[in-house]
Amino acid sequence: MNVFSLIPVKAYEIFDINGKIVAKGEFKQGNFYIINTSLLTNGVYFVHVVSENNVKTSFKILKE
Repeated sequence: MNVFSLIPVKAYEIFDINGKIVAKGEFKQGNFYIINTSLLTNGVYFVHVVSENNVKTSFKILKE
């Protein structure tokens, strides 16, 4: 999964539909990031990202 952000992002967490963390990681500086989702099974997930200035954003993805 590719993520582009206007402000640098420092970390992410991916939750399954039950709220369990299934992946997490940290990023180096930049505005374009790649999150490896190849190990996730098909389904709905929620991605939470945190910027360098601690702004939190969440979005939903569907892996098919």
